[in-house]
Amino acid sequence: GIRVFALFMFNCAALLAISPMMSVLLAIAVPVFLLVRGKYKRELIKVAEDAQSATARVSSILCEILSAIPQIQLLVAERIGSRRVLSEWAGMFRILKNQRKTEILCHAGIGNIVALSMIGTLVCSSIQVAHGALTIGGLVAIYAYVTRIFDPVTIAMDLFSRMQRSRAHISSVRAVLNLEPVVPDHGFHFIVNRNAAPEIELRSVHYGYASSAPVLNGISLLIPSGMRLVIAGKSGSGKSTLARLLVRIAD
Repeated sequence: GIRVFALFMFNCAALLAISPMMSVLLAIAVPVFLLVRGKYKRELIKVAEDAQSATARVSSILCEILSAIPQIQLLVAERIGSRRVLSEWAGMFRILKNQRKTEILCHAGIGNIVALSMIGTLVCSSIQVAHGALTIGGLVAIYAYVTRIFDPVTIAMDLFSRMQRSRAHISSVRAVLNLEPVVPDHGFHFIVNRNAAPEIELRSVHYGYASSAPVLNGISLLIPSGMRLVIAGKSGSGKSTLARLLVRIAD
């Protein structure tokens, strides 16, 4: 990066020494370049994040279906699973297509600025040659330096597009790392002595996945030390929920 910047500054200084007028004309292209970059910056970030989300969603669905192949076969739900996967793939391809389209439009906009700047430079230099204000050698030198000046610009735009993709991946990783635990630790837990044989007791426990429909309602339970207890009940009566509470998978 430092080497490219140093070459860019050297070429600008050389062009300024050969033809200050050409340097002024190229300086006019800088605000236009920044304007185009600013126009596409937010859009590039958005399409990169959408593409990352779509790819993650497809991977999640594939893992879910592949891990449940026996159940899917038992329920004869192969076609439903296939349609679901194909639908998500189609949506992902549409988002990726939109991402590539945005990147191409951005590169095309920058390319047009570069092309118009070089054409303008050649036209102005040719006029100066015709009036004897510039030699043919000077024209060739100006063209060479202008080409070298715009090469880093093109490379920078390509790196900018790649950085937006990397930024979307990093944002996804940060989102996972910043997730708050479902079961928070308030700091008042204690260590159970392995040699002791504590009993397990529940006192008026209420729990529900939705406040309007409690699964457990005022459950009290005492399991003495060394006792084996079987909890039976119909499906949905709260057996698994009670076990999750006992081992604190749910709070």
